[in-house]
Amino acid sequence: MATSTTMTPGSVTTSDLKAAGFSKAEVARLVEARACYTPYRELFSKREFQRLSFLRWQVEQGMIAP
Repeated sequence: MATSTTMTPGSVTTSDLKAAGFSKAEVARLVEARACYTPYRELFSKREFQRLSFLRWQVEQGMIAP
């Protein structure tokens, strides 16, 4: 995906993702991932949740070990 459009997490719709070039399967996976993360948002401040999300991404990319 090569786009310079900045989207904030709370404002992105499935239509936005499709317009940005995501396939239907990718959109479905992102929607599923969001549903998994949403219950945990109430346990952490916004800043803490963003940091945890970033750390999870780093682990998934192999940048750091769990």
